[in-house]
Amino acid sequence: MASFSEEPRPGDIIDIFHIGYKDWAIYVGDGNVIHLTPPRGFPRIGSSNMFIFLTGRAQVTEEPLGSAAWGCLYRVNNYLDDKCRPRPVDDIISSAREMIHSEKTYTVLSDNSKTFVTDLRYGRPRRELSREDPMPGDLMEICRGLYERTLGHLRGRRSCGPLGL
Repeated sequence: MASFSEEPRPGDIIDIFHIGYKDWAIYVGDGNVIHLTPPRGFPRIGSSNMFIFLTGRAQVTEEPLGSAAWGCLYRVNNYLDDKCRPRPVDDIISSAREMIHSEKTYTVLSDNSKTFVTDLRYGRPRRELSREDPMPGDLMEICRGLYERTLGHLRGRRSCGPLGL
């Protein structure tokens, strides 16, 4: 198993560089990740997730990072941290663990492993507001996939998702 220099911390997004495609996972601690794997009844052949692509279905699985990476390079890639406030780590991990063994729709362009882990780390745009979310007068940025609209700045860090949209 090979990684770039940064050691993952719970709640981190892990970017896995399989041959021919990238996979994404959430690090949950103790060397484990939660990510999408082929649905039950379909084998994993090496690092290939071809059955996910063929069936349009994936199963949420927790397993050691080394098993998920299959010897391929991986790195911590919290790619929206400079634009969005991550959810609390305990919320990320509990949300991920609640989905273990469930099946999800999978499409290469939208409902994929990157979307899965991004929603876990940063929340969905329609999630409920909390005490730490914007107050009247705070400025914010809306992020929706490829669409971004800057409306301002929130307490030194932009925020995605807590708009109740």
